Amino acid sequence: MPTSHPMLITPVATQILQLQPKSVLDIGVGFGKWGSLSREYTDVWNQREVKDYETRIDGIEIFPNYRNPNWINYDEIHMGDAQQILPTLESYDLILFLAVLEHIEKAEALEFLDVCRSKCKTLIFSYTNTAQGAAFGNANETHLSTWAPEDFSFPIELLAQRKQSFVYKTGGVS
Repeated sequence: MPTSHPMLITPVATQILQLQPKSVLDIGVGFGKWGSLSREYTDVWNQREVKDYETRIDGIEIFPNYRNPNWINYDEIHMGDAQQILPTLESYDLILFLAVLEHIEKAEALEFLDVCRSKCKTLIFSYTNTAQGAAFGNANETHLSTWAPEDFSFPIELLAQRKQSFVYKTGGVS
């Protein structure tokens, strides 16, 4: 869906506050919550007015019909498949890859996670192991994979868990 479970908000927002990234990439913009929260907990939290924003907040979204007023908090949103777009982008301090992993076949997703890690200092990602088909007129909403911690060949730090939903943090690849 173009949104995610609220259990993600506290651990991810806390990480944004602690990290104070100068650049953020939100993969799977959807409703735009993470761009808004990233803007709030970097620039607004540090009392910077709109004209003085310092944090670069970009996004990638595959489904153009999700465009809405929340997207104003992004500097740039790249439309298309993140697997094609990310390799062409600069590196970021923080990549948010939240509630998207399960929408990609496992082998492709593992390769894409390596690309994500090569493009950031910190990667925060989540997944849910619940079944879901197309939604909101978007076939890309279908869940194609399920996950377990042992699926990842790199160190991960569990930030939150609720039933079959998990949030992890990992470092980038130097």
